Amino acid sequence: SGAFAEIKKDILPKDYRGIDFSRLNILLIEGTKNTLNSMSNTAQLSSRNYLEKMGVKIYTETFVKNYDGNILTLNTGVEIKTKTVIWAAGVTGNKIEGFSPEIITPTNRLKVNRINKVLESENIFALGDIAYMETPRYPKAHPQLANVAINQAKLLAKNLKNLEQNKPTKDFEYKDFGSMATIGRNKAVVDLPFIHFKGYFAWLTWIFVHLMLILSVKNKLIIFINWAWAYITKSTSLGLILSQQNERKNVEVSLLKVKIKNTPFKFHYATVSEALNKLSLEGFVTDFNLEKNYTKFETENFEIVDVYRYEGDTDPSDQAIVYAIESDAGTKGILVNGYGISSDSRTIKILEKILSKK
Repeated sequence: SGAFAEIKKDILPKDYRGIDFSRLNILLIEGTKNTLNSMSNTAQLSSRNYLEKMGVKIYTETFVKNYDGNILTLNTGVEIKTKTVIWAAGVTGNKIEGFSPEIITPTNRLKVNRINKVLESENIFALGDIAYMETPRYPKAHPQLANVAINQAKLLAKNLKNLEQNKPTKDFEYKDFGSMATIGRNKAVVDLPFIHFKGYFAWLTWIFVHLMLILSVKNKLIIFINWAWAYITKSTSLGLILSQQNERKNVEVSLLKVKIKNTPFKFHYATVSEALNKLSLEGFVTDFNLEKNYTKFETENFEIVDVYRYEGDTDPSDQAIVYAIESDAGTKGILVNGYGISSDSRTIKILEKILSKK
């Protein structure tokens, strides 16, 4: 959520200048009592404070009850209208036929002993996220972290060799060397067994550790250069341009909205289809920008007589402005321009010429 907040602030406005990103809200729905609930209290409070200052709205002790593609329903009864939901609430295993229900946890993890052997089995082993191992230090099993899986794999390889040679095995004991989490630019939290710290130095620590984990000096150097460039320019090394033509139209529409604020027109709120039906009954001609009607615009003096706008949460084609225009000769026309409408250069030209007279 911190990364999305920075993308909203620094990257998207530069790539899509015609879109108002103040309407983009980032919500974090957390099932536990606080963010980073497995870390120290310092890390929990600091991470939440960072996120809230970055504009992220946080729901804690809250769960998603249902999502139908348009409305996200929480267990508290709150309904959130959204078409974008990113699930980051952890992983669950796939059920494997043949194991008894007693050794499968509610999240489909397999219960294993201290050498990662699945209970009630002879030669089946599981490690990492799928393994549920209870120890005195971790009575509710180990956290689902890469470091746990790596250490389990190393010990299991030795234990398998010992089993083959009829030698005693060694029980797994996870040594927690600390946890880190980056929240955003210059913002991170670090928990070590002997100290907890946050902020810029924690962020540098996170970068250093992750660079050291990358194989080969060449890869380290390339990634470091990419990170440095992204930090200096507040941009990404990779980007994706979507609907470049529509983006240009959005910019034009946005400019027209700004111009029309200084005109005496009042906006009526209706969907595009509702506005078209109403104006058609009043004798206004649709597709006024077509060749057969466009010639009239060059010879007659037109004015905007009515404006309709709808900015609801329905089909994108309704995110538009409908203009009713009428000439001194009595010719009536309809022009539509908006995010979901295919507006050509004639529509833009007609509107700009009319508005320039205001």
